[in-house]
Amino acid sequence: MALAIVFVAVYLALNATATYNSAKFSLDPESFKDDKLLEAVNALADQHNFSSKQGQAIENNLPDNWLSYPRFGIKAPIFWDVPTEIATEKLADGLVHIANTSKPGDGGESLISGHSSYYWWQEGGYKEVFVNLPKAEIGDKIIIRRGSTYIYSVINKYHVGGGEGLTFETAGEEKLSLMTCVPLGTNLRRLIVEAKLESSF
Repeated sequence: MALAIVFVAVYLALNATATYNSAKFSLDPESFKDDKLLEAVNALADQHNFSSKQGQAIENNLPDNWLSYPRFGIKAPIFWDVPTEIATEKLADGLVHIANTSKPGDGGESLISGHSSYYWWQEGGYKEVFVNLPKAEIGDKIIIRRGSTYIYSVINKYHVGGGEGLTFETAGEEKLSLMTCVPLGTNLRRLIVEAKLESSF
């Protein structure tokens, strides 16, 4: 019993911020939403209501080479073409696009990784950026700006083992996969959230 209490105390100490943000989203998901970007992407989905005004709203609210997941209030810079062996070094400062996977606009599948939790003593503003990614739902919108604007819609999510290799097509249908470690505070498995390209401009 004492060992279990110590384990829980250590776990909470190491993952306090991420645990808090996950619980906060569960209790009040509306407070996380980026209403401006959600309004713009929802208008985009309805081509009859979409105008350059919504496109401009996205560009004004999301810098180039950034990703947004508006339902979670995520906005983060992307480091492109990062080899897997140095990806961890970059993750505290943003998201990493894994080298040798496609990039938005090039066709094929793009893989972008982010932390769900990381050591509290390490510096960096994006150590819990994907803490709520396990709550992704089919139909959620994801925006990437890379010269142009790319809007993706979530179609699937699944887990793979922490040491399991992943392969992604570099040609064909354009897709985006977001990846983070689960369960929170571990790297036992990887969560993959898969999305298809819905539109670009």
